[in-house]
Amino acid sequence: MNTMVHSSYNDFTLFCDEQEAIEFLRAGQGNIIQQSEAVAFSQDEGIKLSHLAIELGKPDYAVRQMSRVGRCLIKPVKEMVLNPRIRLGFHHARVIAGYEAGEQEAIAREAIVRRKSVRDLEADKRGFDKRLDKQTERFYQQLSDKFFMATGLNITIVPDNDNKHAGQVMLRYKDLAEFDAIADRLNIDLSED
Repeated sequence: MNTMVHSSYNDFTLFCDEQEAIEFLRAGQGNIIQQSEAVAFSQDEGIKLSHLAIELGKPDYAVRQMSRVGRCLIKPVKEMVLNPRIRLGFHHARVIAGYEAGEQEAIAREAIVRRKSVRDLEADKRGFDKRLDKQTERFYQQLSDKFFMATGLNITIVPDNDNKHAGQVMLRYKDLAEFDAIADRLNIDLSED
């Protein structure tokens, strides 16, 4: 079978069917972006990524990453990855593909200018995901204020970074007298037996 090479990004119509895309991948044709797009095309055509991994002799995670890059990475960033003068590789692309499309190009440019490693980008992504937006911060502050109004206690509510249904309720005190007042308010007997 004579497989076709992509001539443009995200132009899956060059493959007649998933079998042609698989042959393209098996033959090792094209660059990493074209291969990623072939993986995404195959998935769109109903091929399971686990099956594709077996067909290609690649680990599942590698095929999933290729699908993500082929499917989610915007064209300008794909072009940066393919530009030999720019130090932005596939693993950078894998991380950048996890951002919203509108943010990807700016993040890629920053990674290039600041010569960020893949680990740097991953750390940035984790930090970005865990920051609260202003509306959520305001909500938790209002909740803390309501607890204060109801109890008279200085209460801070902090949401958990990993579980949106969990968090911490912290009671602050500035001295032992305030600590005793908190215990009294909660009906806790601090006397020693």
